[in-house]
Amino acid sequence: MKFKDITKQKPDVVALMKTSLIPYEEGDIKIYKISGTDTMVIHHSYISGQYGSLSNTERPVKESEIKRFITTKMKTRTQKVTISISSNGVVHIQEEYAETSVLN
Repeated sequence: MKFKDITKQKPDVVALMKTSLIPYEEGDIKIYKISGTDTMVIHHSYISGQYGSLSNTERPVKESEIKRFITTKMKTRTQKVTISISSNGVVHIQEEYAETSVLN
């Protein structure tokens, strides 16, 4: 299972994502397609966490695709993320980084 970076082919999606973000949550937005499938992935990494969404118009997103995205693109573990599925079948994955504070 290979994630092909198609970010440059989807500038309209990137622009839409950037306008819908809270200003302080700007970050890196990547769009991938899983080779040999119709599964599309949006990955947004920002200062306080990261978000991903996976969708496929032909079939439900496979559990193996979700796990592979979490481990290879988000570079985290399934235990550290929140996963939800919307009514239209889009899988949403969220990880919020633990806040660190320095006490003087």
